[in-house]
Amino acid sequence: MSQLRTEVAAAMTGPLAVDNDGWRVGRFRFAPDFIGFQGHFPEFPIVPAIVQVLAAQQVAETGLDGSLRFGAVENAKFLLQIRPDQEITVRCRLKPRDGKTLAECKLLCTGETAATFTLEFSRQD
Repeated sequence: MSQLRTEVAAAMTGPLAVDNDGWRVGRFRFAPDFIGFQGHFPEFPIVPAIVQVLAAQQVAETGLDGSLRFGAVENAKFLLQIRPDQEITVRCRLKPRDGKTLAECKLLCTGETAATFTLEFSRQD
């Protein structure tokens, strides 16, 4: 696992939960010294889109077996700038499509939708 993925996983602030509608829910908080803020941006750090995707991947993969691998991001919309120490709630719901598994993802920050996208996972050969 890359250092960035390891640090994203370490930023999770509690256990993963599953709500009554089947959404997997995880919470993250990225400290000002988080590796992902290096150069993004020095005077006004914001959580990079790739870090948001990795946080969602962390939540989604918790519900998948090891035979699936991450393949693509679809329909990504990043709507808010997320700053250091803001709590991010990541919600993912898994569903099958054409022999693959999709994770519908929604990130919330300060009660507002910060990002939405779909992650695609496929069987490893």
